[in-house]
Amino acid sequence: MLLCFQKELKEYEHRLPLSSITHFSIDGDVLITHIHWGGKYYPVPYESGLAGEGLSPGKSLLLFGMPEKKGKRFHINILKKNGDIALHFNPRFDEKVCLRGLAGAVVRNSLISNEWGNEEREGKMPFEKAVGFDLEIKNEEYAFQ
Repeated sequence: MLLCFQKELKEYEHRLPLSSITHFSIDGDVLITHIHWGGKYYPVPYESGLAGEGLSPGKSLLLFGMPEKKGKRFHINILKKNGDIALHFNPRFDEKVCLRGLAGAVVRNSLISNEWGNEEREGKMPFEKAVGFDLEIKNEEYAFQ
């Protein structure tokens, strides 16, 4: 399957056995900023440790995904060892932003010592159901961006 902007362009039937493929090349008038080779699908819910210093300042976490067509919401939590949630990132398709009357909201929050903080909901909803996305969570010195 060939995809562009996480949307299917066209299926292309294999003309060679996949086991014979060993290389790829890119040439021409293009600036390539990122290449991801291979990949693995992870079951949801999924939880994993972060190697080394974890998500220390200056580091980032890059995720690729696609909200389910009938999905209502999903969340990504950045956790501390003690279970506190440093960042709860929660796109919600099933809520309306009251002030603007728009469908969907991205809620951000923290859970510290079993107490939720104040929800942040500013900004537009960038996610669409059944449309692929990439999300980078950058840990800056004083905030996640």
